[in-house]
Amino acid sequence: MYRKILLLAIISCSCLLLEAFHLDSRGTRFIAKRFAQHIPLEMSSYFAKKKFMLREEQVVTHPLALQQAAKDALRYIKCHEATHIHTVDPIGFSSILSLNQVKNTLQFIADTIEADKKSGVFRILNQRFINKHFSSVAWRPDNKAAAKHHITLPDAHQIRLTTYAVFSVQGSRTKSTDYPCALYAVADPKLAKRFTKQQIIDGALDDTRYAKKCMPLAWVTEQALEDAMMNGTVLVTFPDDGSRLLNVHRNNCIPYDRKLKNRSEQQRYWFFKDIGSKEHEAARRIERIKNRKDVIFAGDLHNIGLGKLIALRHKNPLTKQPELRLGILADTGSAFYNNLYQLDYFAGLAQGGEELKQIIRGRPSFSQACILYKRG
Repeated sequence: MYRKILLLAIISCSCLLLEAFHLDSRGTRFIAKRFAQHIPLEMSSYFAKKKFMLREEQVVTHPLALQQAAKDALRYIKCHEATHIHTVDPIGFSSILSLNQVKNTLQFIADTIEADKKSGVFRILNQRFINKHFSSVAWRPDNKAAAKHHITLPDAHQIRLTTYAVFSVQGSRTKSTDYPCALYAVADPKLAKRFTKQQIIDGALDDTRYAKKCMPLAWVTEQALEDAMMNGTVLVTFPDDGSRLLNVHRNNCIPYDRKLKNRSEQQRYWFFKDIGSKEHEAARRIERIKNRKDVIFAGDLHNIGLGKLIALRHKNPLTKQPELRLGILADTGSAFYNNLYQLDYFAGLAQGGEELKQIIRGRPSFSQACILYKRG
């Protein structure tokens, strides 16, 4: 969650471990504290520098979107590397790829694409350019962790790929039979832990005693509530044409139960915060969400670190042609705590589950993965 942004789809584990985070997160101090408590995995078991050579793969990415994602990640790193070191430069991964190498890679991407704007011929899409200027860190997935969570990987070289999005849903400013479920903001952390999701849906927080401690930001359908909690960010449009862009803030500290297949049975509830109710602010953020489609991933930030240039090698499930997809590791969520077998691909803004299914059809379920970095 999200990532899962997304942003993001991606929410399991206890709130004592990690909350949702994405590149635009403002209140990240509490996240940094939990990162500091994290005991890193042994990265050399899963990552190793390796000779990298493209041959027949077509390089696939959106150059201008990739440039902006690289700039955003670089800006975040520069602003927070002193205070959020566990977010941007985990101690386990720093022995494999230094923070300076990460920053140099992001700057190189941004500068190269900027230089190519005038001609419209983007070298980042050229196989020879990639081979000449980038080296790689190969990624071997954590098969034991995958098996523990009942995930079967095809082989020892492919990670699992999932997809998350920001859903655009209809809602109401007041409770109604059509929109009976609230996306709440909560000011009192103790109150946040008091009720299960089912109790909240049944109206536990409607009591006037809690009016000053929590407030409904929007009323939506139960399906929209589940989608919003799963994906981490949601755009709610109201009948008066107003809208609110909401992002997960804190949860009720009930762990996500991986054994439950039906999301409605999960007792975890996520509270939200408004990140774009003003018209100009919402428009700016929505445009940013659209521009990040296909160029950012959610993953295990607390082991790998933010800002890594991810390269996926696979056959496109629709065209059956070999391709290399590029994106930036920028989001995470609780499902990625000590998860070195999976990445979550950001699909942008979707109108609901059916549209997301259509997007997923064009993406593989598994892929070889590596982290590219600038040579020299």
